[in-house]
Amino acid sequence: MAPDHLPHMTDETDLFADLAERLRSAQQRLGRADLDGPTKESLQQRLIVITNSAKHDLATASRRLNALIAELPEIP
Repeated sequence: MAPDHLPHMTDETDLFADLAERLRSAQQRLGRADLDGPTKESLQQRLIVITNSAKHDLATASRRLNALIAELPEIP
C-alpha cells in the first residue's frame, strides 16, 4: 500500500515540473527577444531570482513567473 504522503508528493512534483517547463520557455523567449540591453538584463535577473525562489516556494515563484511572462514581448 502506498504511503499517505505519496499523493501530496506527486502533486508537488507535478507543480515543480510544470514550473520548470515554464521557466525554460520564458528563458528561451527572453533569449530571442529583441530588447535593449538594460531591459533584457533586468528581465534575466528577475528570471534568476524566480528560479532560485522556486526552491523554497513554488506558488510564489509561479506567480512571479506569470508576471514576468506577461511583460515579455510575443515571440513565436
